[in-house]
Amino acid sequence: HLLVMLGVGVLAMAIGGRARWALPATFVGVMALAAVVAMAGHAGSVAAEHLLALSVLVIGAPLAWSARLPLSSAVALVAVCAAVHGQAHGVETAGQANLAGMLLATALLHAAGAGIGATLARLVPARFQANRVLGAAMVLAGLALVAT
Repeated sequence: HLLVMLGVGVLAMAIGGRARWALPATFVGVMALAAVVAMAGHAGSVAAEHLLALSVLVIGAPLAWSARLPLSSAVALVAVCAAVHGQAHGVETAGQANLAGMLLATALLHAAGAGIGATLARLVPARFQANRVLGAAMVLAGLALVAT
């Protein structure tokens, strides 16, 4: 979960412009909706652990390949990952979740990822392509998690 939350912030900064607020806001909103639906008992049967692991890879891939996603594509990608995470959190904590706390923690992790992205852009020379390295690490972590 942590890698995806941080990755959304880094991706938002890498895309820039409206993505800086649109990606984190989409993630938090869709995650909240999916969690509420799952808490209400409408979660369905999903291989949550593998989808969560796959979401690490999915958020890391555009960073690793320096993909210039249009905002609409990035929002759609983030929304799908958020739905998976919201569903998993809703199922895990049905009846006992502090939804506001979960959403605040998610937003703070997005902000931390954005801070990492902004700091790397300022401090690391462009030739080192820090976002690509972070993205590649996320892809590798996602593959490792999917394999387990």
